Amino acid sequence: MAVKRDNIDLIVSASELTSLFDKKSSLSTLLQDIAEMVAEHMAADVCSIYLYDQLQRELVLRATIGLARSSIGRVKLKPGEGITGIALKELRPVREARATKNPAYKYFENIEEEKYEAFLAVPIKKGLNRIGVITLQHRQPDYFSKRDTAALKAIASQLAASIENSQMLIGLRAGKTGADDFSNLMIQGTGRGSTTAIGRAYILSSRGKAYNKRPGGKKPFSPEGADKIDVNIAAFDSALELSMNQLEELQFNVDDSLSDVAGMIFTAHFLMLRDENYTGEMRNLITTGHCPDDAVRQITAQYVDIFEGSDMPGIQEKVQDIKDLEHRLLANLYGKSFESADYSANIIISDDIFPSELVKIWLQKARGLVLYGSGVTAHISILARSLGLPLFMTDDRRVMSISEDAELILDSRSSHLYINPSDEIKVSYKTATAAEAVAVKEDIPGQITTTDGTGLKIQANINIIHDVDAAMDVKADGIGLYRSEFPFIIRNEFPSEEEQFRIYQKILRMNKVGECIFRTLDIGGDKMPGYASLKAEANPFLGFRGIRFSLGHPEVFQEQIRAMLRAGAGRDLKIMFPMVSSMDEFNKAKEIVAECIISLESEGSELNSSPLIGAMVEVPAAVGIIDNLSAAADFLSIGTNDLVMYTLAVDRTNERVRGMYKPWHPAVLRSLQTVAESAVINATELSVCGEAASDSNMMKFLIGIGVRKFSVDPLKIPGMKRFASELSVSDCRSFAEKALAAETVKAADSLFCC
Repeated sequence: MAVKRDNIDLIVSASELTSLFDKKSSLSTLLQDIAEMVAEHMAADVCSIYLYDQLQRELVLRATIGLARSSIGRVKLKPGEGITGIALKELRPVREARATKNPAYKYFENIEEEKYEAFLAVPIKKGLNRIGVITLQHRQPDYFSKRDTAALKAIASQLAASIENSQMLIGLRAGKTGADDFSNLMIQGTGRGSTTAIGRAYILSSRGKAYNKRPGGKKPFSPEGADKIDVNIAAFDSALELSMNQLEELQFNVDDSLSDVAGMIFTAHFLMLRDENYTGEMRNLITTGHCPDDAVRQITAQYVDIFEGSDMPGIQEKVQDIKDLEHRLLANLYGKSFESADYSANIIISDDIFPSELVKIWLQKARGLVLYGSGVTAHISILARSLGLPLFMTDDRRVMSISEDAELILDSRSSHLYINPSDEIKVSYKTATAAEAVAVKEDIPGQITTTDGTGLKIQANINIIHDVDAAMDVKADGIGLYRSEFPFIIRNEFPSEEEQFRIYQKILRMNKVGECIFRTLDIGGDKMPGYASLKAEANPFLGFRGIRFSLGHPEVFQEQIRAMLRAGAGRDLKIMFPMVSSMDEFNKAKEIVAECIISLESEGSELNSSPLIGAMVEVPAAVGIIDNLSAAADFLSIGTNDLVMYTLAVDRTNERVRGMYKPWHPAVLRSLQTVAESAVINATELSVCGEAASDSNMMKFLIGIGVRKFSVDPLKIPGMKRFASELSVSDCRSFAEKALAAETVKAADSLFCC
């Protein structure tokens, strides 16, 4: 073991640090050398340097000597999280004789930290500007002294300005974020899904760039000479014909269960390829001497400018259609040896994507999707989950600088994106993925009861026809929520009554067990089809959405209700209204249903003339009128996602306040109890259909206050059924009583975060 030196020798000299900074062009290499130097001077077993990511608001381990190298970029802490996080948040040194005894100690698997007891963390700061934290560890408990703390503070002080400047200067020398930052880099965000995707990066917003560099650096087409023009025309016509054949095959192979979202989705592409104003102009350019690939790019660019310049959202959506055609034509011009026309090897990266585009890249076999910034919307997240497409969402702008064809690993479960990962990480994920592929699905319980004999129903939330099969596979006790807006969002125009009728009828026929609850349109907020041509709202979540939209557009609402009534002929039918905030809205919506029944009967149509009518409880206003609402409705369903958001005024997609989004906040728990008690008094059927329902402790609470029906994502049903069947109602009631007695969020955390 190294012998501790006299305090004067523990401080790294400024000249030593300066020499390190002068010779480094990579920040990662620089930090690693600093860690090694400090560990040697301080005679420590471990020295680690964390940098604070201002954008993500988290500390990221960027260099270490003593811990596993694979932990670099992987270990991340929020301010106040762990001993290191406390040092950053409070801007003070933290010294522990035995780190594992500190209540704030945070354990990370596979970084080999647990064998080091002594711990010293010092913030690297410039004024109040948080730059990072430097830590020391040692096997011997109580190894570090006050003098060591003073020495490390001096080192951190020397490092602060130098690291801050180096981050900037090294980036300037590279002309962008250093290439090293994109080697074995891990970005944390928000994942949606339960799988891992491994593939090559493909930037959706710059598709044409993928073909600027031709194989071998050679130009495959030449504009010189009449014979060359004939060759180029022939090459273009061949690529055009191949593109049309591919689209025809894609259309033919669309599964019937995707007819609601994928039907006719490539028709616009097919028509564009036949349009003389599009491909005809490309051919004209080729005859004047342009290369086929240049002609494709030039005409596509003209159309992109026209579409992007339109004031009509529906026209703006066509930008991705035209870029998709460019991708296909260029890929087919260069042939399969250069790049496939589909995305079977790719993880797509984009800053915006429309639902129709999402379906297209899924049909073209994309392995995953990375979304940056404002492109993250609720309907994209829900649709990706229904299609089984791993999704990663982030506000980290670096994802838009990832080079085309970079290796990516998208872990939607742990919400990690790895860019050009190390061999160790690649092997680990490939092994895990292979194991998942051969794993045998465990038996899923059918009808379940608690240990004291109370029956429970675990139903499925579905978004598209494709989800019905998934719900049946996991033995869902029916469909507790069909989000009917997806056929509206994905298409380029409102679906007709007849189209809706066929979709609803198919869902009812495919649902072999239990009930099916149709929720009427919930568009608005971040779920607005571009063709609706509605004015932008300053705060769409508090605007013209849900039942407000339907009542404001009675012609659209009536067509949807008529389609549901017709599809329900000879079957039980439940219709539910979203975002109800007053009895006036609920009563008016019921009147429209009654009018549609009379209208259909007068036409001699087959229909369900006595549907059950329910309401979603999603806003505090509905809780405030719950006695009236539960007395008037045939059934109620609590939408916890929106109820939590509106009750707490917290947007869970906003990383600054995401940690405040807690379904177990005392205000939310008491609102849930109020609704449950009113439902019991009025003998009104009650279910819960939000993500909170699949949280184990929240499920205990909900059972404890009397909820017996849950509706969740199909993937969560097996685990919920197994968990619920091991609960007793009496224990759940006791848990609910304790939860309702909590006066603070901290007290509730102690019950729900264990």
